[in-house]
Amino acid sequence: MSPDGPFLFDTSAESWLSREPDGRQWLLHYSRRHLVYVSAVTVMERLTGFGSALAQATPERAGWIRSMRDSYDLTPARVLPVHYATAWAAAELICLVPVPPSPPVSAHRRAETKSSRMARWKFDVLIAATSLVQGLPLVHNNPRDFEALRESAAAHPRRFPGLGSIRLFRCTDLIR
Repeated sequence: MSPDGPFLFDTSAESWLSREPDGRQWLLHYSRRHLVYVSAVTVMERLTGFGSALAQATPERAGWIRSMRDSYDLTPARVLPVHYATAWAAAELICLVPVPPSPPVSAHRRAETKSSRMARWKFDVLIAATSLVQGLPLVHNNPRDFEALRESAAAHPRRFPGLGSIRLFRCTDLIR
């Protein structure tokens, strides 16, 4: 049996759950019982993805991408801000894990540059810090990076007084 929630959803998890048929069904059932919490960073990443896809889209596909973006904008979600406590926890995590554990990825037919990978890494760190500060388990689809953050925070609890630990769930663990 999977955990019940509420959860904070990482960008990759939110995207994966909305694309996969079993994931959509799980997310629909979940959203009837809980708010869908996301970080402000997730909103930025998703809207940037839609914008990048739109910039490269054929006219036929552009309408579909706009409708996806517009439906995302209207999705009821509780957007959690990046405030001082989150920034502080993120800074501690960056000090513990300054380099992303996973390799660069190819997105939209382009290889990811080192600076782009570092920026994406810092976004992941901010999302993990949001989870830690808010006390919400993080649903992700990116185990290599988030596990490294969880393990580092667990190994250095004094750096995160009163915050507990980062709790992680993979998308596939929830929809079983």
